[in-house]
Amino acid sequence: MAADVNIVESNGAGETETDITSGNLNMGSGDYASITSSATLPIAAGANGYEKWLRFKVEDISTSDHIKTLKVWMSTDSLTGSDAMLVYATESSYASKAYAQPVATDSTVATYAIPTSEPTGANVGIGAGVLTATLGDGEYSNYIPIQLQVAADTTTGGSFTLSFKYEEVA
Repeated sequence: MAADVNIVESNGAGETETDITSGNLNMGSGDYASITSSATLPIAAGANGYEKWLRFKVEDISTSDHIKTLKVWMSTDSLTGSDAMLVYATESSYASKAYAQPVATDSTVATYAIPTSEPTGANVGIGAGVLTATLGDGEYSNYIPIQLQVAADTTTGGSFTLSFKYEEVA
């Protein structure tokens, strides 16, 4: 039986955690996990959406020993505008590994363009900034802060697919 691994989002000053594994990750102009569509809290042209603080969570390792090689990347489905981009914190750029309440100003942690194809190796850390560590039952990866930064010429309705992958070791 495969491990049960979810993607969770943290929001608010007190860090409310929401499982978003089977839903949509709608970026918006508010710090909420339950944005039902981008039209609910639209991001104005030339502004930023609120950061999303994501991480892998092992709910049940089942018959596996651990998971490793955590990855995140995006497709370039239809982000519109010359400079609309999704940024994230690389493992090497985000040293503190601690949660911070999401902001809509230019992120100080999510500062690199997220890869647009699957990375060859891990790009999400575990523990003290280690890409090669492993996760077991009930454990979390490091945070993956991301932010949608929108150009002045961006039009509404753009989309992308954010992909997450890990290696399961029996």
